[in-house]
Amino acid sequence: MSASAKGLRRIRLAAVSFLNARPITYGLERALAPGPGAKTDDTEDAAGFLERFDLSFDLPSRCAERLAAGDVDLALLPTASYRAIEATMELRAVPGVAITSFGDVRTVVLVGDVPWNQMTDIALDGASRSSAALVRLLSRERGVDPRFVAVEHEHIATAARGTTGALVIGDAGFAVADKYAHVYDLGGEWKRLTGLPFVYALWAGRPDAIDDHGVALLQKSLAAGLDHRAEIARAWAEAHGGAPSMYERYLTDNIRYRLGSEELSGVGAFFERLRLDENVERKTRVRFFDGAYVKEHARRASMSAVSDSLSDSQSDLRSGARSTDALLSDAAAGGRPSPEDFIRLYADASTLDIGAAADARRR
Repeated sequence: MSASAKGLRRIRLAAVSFLNARPITYGLERALAPGPGAKTDDTEDAAGFLERFDLSFDLPSRCAERLAAGDVDLALLPTASYRAIEATMELRAVPGVAITSFGDVRTVVLVGDVPWNQMTDIALDGASRSSAALVRLLSRERGVDPRFVAVEHEHIATAARGTTGALVIGDAGFAVADKYAHVYDLGGEWKRLTGLPFVYALWAGRPDAIDDHGVALLQKSLAAGLDHRAEIARAWAEAHGGAPSMYERYLTDNIRYRLGSEELSGVGAFFERLRLDENVERKTRVRFFDGAYVKEHARRASMSAVSDSLSDSQSDLRSGARSTDALLSDAAAGGRPSPEDFIRLYADASTLDIGAAADARRR
């Protein structure tokens, strides 16, 4: 039975066209446009993909523009664009799915013939608002005040010359690392500055854009993609050239896809630095689609992320509600918050307070 026959509205998706998004869209693509001999592991999921989604690909900036214009229901949205659009339109995100890195990312790089502190101009790749915002913030942290010039994505790889650097994003980043004397990986630079992951993009749309079943299908699409990264790398190499092993290492070692507590802290730190840099009062937080399934997934994702990132000591769970200050004090002293406590901190505590607690814990 078709989606229309069931009374379900088809959901229009705009996904980033770069390689790093392909694990996220793997399940969708295999169901919507299966190749010769393609098999789907779960027939019910495949039917759900076919009935629920219309998938298209675009540059990150275009995904944001299409979502803001109402041309799509959900977009794989750059985080800076999430913040910008949220100022005028309420948004929700799909929990547990994002494009992130914890350290070098390889495909968001500043390149040039001269060191960063000698660059008088930086050409910005117009394909991504988040990367442009990140290089501005990192330049200020270094005490560098270059002139920023927007350049079309197709021409950015050759824009660096003399004292002009260039911000290169996406798959073009694979080809530029060996062409310039100075290459700065912005994922690595962000980690050195904050000690946190950087979140490049996440699924987002209006609060009524998708139901629990649709959210579950998007999460299953990623789960399938994570199991088939070698296949994705081979297909990309066949279509675009390059070594499959290089692409597989990139998808496995450089790019991460979870959206847990550390990643949310990274988003919060990014948003807070943008807010302070712009000298505005409005604060932005990532909020997730409502529903019992979504809340349960967020709880489990939070539990997994906390377990991964904190010590192995036993959690001191308490049944009664505790103040935010008490939770922050415990975290700073090395305590292990419960998933419910983490969600409360993310909702109620400031980014600066959470960051201070994390710094105290590391010391």
